[in-house]
Amino acid sequence: MDFRTIVEVNKGCFELNPQRPLMLLGSCFSDNIGDRLISAMWKSAVNPCGVLYNPASIASIVARALDNKFLSDEDIATTDNRYFSWLFDSHFASVDKSSALQKMNDALSVTAEYLSNISCLIVTFGTAWIYELAENRQVVSNCHKFPSNNFRRRKMSVEEIADLWIPLIERLQKNNQELKIIFTVSPIRHFKDGAHENTLSKSTLMLAIDRIISETQHTDYFPAYELVIDELRDYRFYADDMLHPSKVAIDYIWKRFSDKYFSVQTIDLITKATKLTQRLKHRPLTDNVAQINKFNSETERLISEFIATHPFLQKP
Repeated sequence: MDFRTIVEVNKGCFELNPQRPLMLLGSCFSDNIGDRLISAMWKSAVNPCGVLYNPASIASIVARALDNKFLSDEDIATTDNRYFSWLFDSHFASVDKSSALQKMNDALSVTAEYLSNISCLIVTFGTAWIYELAENRQVVSNCHKFPSNNFRRRKMSVEEIADLWIPLIERLQKNNQELKIIFTVSPIRHFKDGAHENTLSKSTLMLAIDRIISETQHTDYFPAYELVIDELRDYRFYADDMLHPSKVAIDYIWKRFSDKYFSVQTIDLITKATKLTQRLKHRPLTDNVAQINKFNSETERLISEFIATHPFLQKP
């Protein structure tokens, strides 16, 4: 007798090739998968514009990158001697206005460059709930700790999300004809919205993605949400906050993702690359400087030789 529900994950309609870079955008779940790719020396851009949770904010960044529409002084807001943009999270804020603007435009430039060259864009939607500035209804990616009366909170509809993304995908694939897109829904629950509201949100995202995929080409869905909620439903697969997946859960999702989108040869290459990069995290058990330097030099040599054999890879 099997005491768990197995989520069927069919082989993807396309394979991901390590010889072409990838980009991941969206919820912090993108960071989890992106970290695995970076550890495998895969050329990847992971949330270059910061973590983005809702479909509108992700679409806004993608559209700006496609249009090479960089931020100007008018796009920068300020509070408590700190400069920021409603399009970016707080990591891009600075006490220096020109520094904040430079960081944000550099991130947009990286995003634009990758969109033109990647083989696949992986997009993770986290929530359908959005916050709009009360004064002009601009969707914000981060509230930057402003009082709630500065915003209008609402849930995007299925039609709104689909109507936003379908033409955007057409633009993306016109810009990069080889581009494939994988959508996922983050398994991280947004309980600050309330349990019922979180369920409505995730359901909305699922329905929107289903419509997007049915009306576009070279798009696919990976069931990260279902794997955590249905297959790994035990709380031992969650972090201490009981909302985020644990490392064990992320490792399992990564394996199912690999089985779906990677060939046997690619999985073997990723395994070898990851073993090498794990050496970079090695904590020496000795104070012997000579031994430590020898280990570090050996690590650098092994990684350099591996990349020389596989020049499409890069050191993390």
